[in-house]
Amino acid sequence: MRPGPAPERIRRRPGLKYELERLVQEVRLGDLRQRLPTGELRVRATTYRGGGRRVRFELGDGSTLALRLFWPRRDDVAAIVSMHDDERIGWIVTTRTVDGRDLVFYAWLAIAESPTER
Repeated sequence: MRPGPAPERIRRRPGLKYELERLVQEVRLGDLRQRLPTGELRVRATTYRGGGRRVRFELGDGSTLALRLFWPRRDDVAAIVSMHDDERIGWIVTTRTVDGRDLVFYAWLAIAESPTER
């Protein structure tokens, strides 16, 4: 089901729109993090852009996690092992590569999308 147009009071207050988007992202990222203690999240595909500074993980359930990195990376990722936010750094995402190494991504922005949004 697609949402209808935004109510007039939201269209008149653009700051409210961004606050709602921030809250939605907070909930999506929280849901993603809650699934990690039950096991790794399988990564179906990894896409790099911007010289390796932007990465997008397509997860096994159809959802995606996009990161804006501090340092460029270009490795084949098989799974997301852990994910947490740090007040000073941003997002710290530990992954497992296809050859079994643990690799840490440091990102200043994380964006999660559900399968229905793609």
